[in-house]
Amino acid sequence: MYCSLRQYEGCTDVAELQRRVQEEVLPQLRDMPGFHSYMVIDCLDGDLTSISLYDTEDQAEAANAKAAEIVAQALSDLVPDDPTIWLGEVIIDSRTQTE
Repeated sequence: MYCSLRQYEGCTDVAELQRRVQEEVLPQLRDMPGFHSYMVIDCLDGDLTSISLYDTEDQAEAANAKAAEIVAQALSDLVPDDPTIWLGEVIIDSRTQTE
């Protein structure tokens, strides 16, 4: 499984972003091949981090490209700058481990 983290700075309206993400972004990401989950974390002071999980690296990279397209179209007034992006393989997942 692969994880993509996107760090956005300078969000001007977190409540509006939350509404738009739920209505416009999440449905599109859910439809992408290999999708597992998507989360957005409010890091305060207009900083947000999104976390996406996909089966493969290629799927995670495709999701990053799709997210960039969606943000440019639907969220650019709320998050004016491009995010910092990290992509990596998940090497420990507590949801899949048993004691």
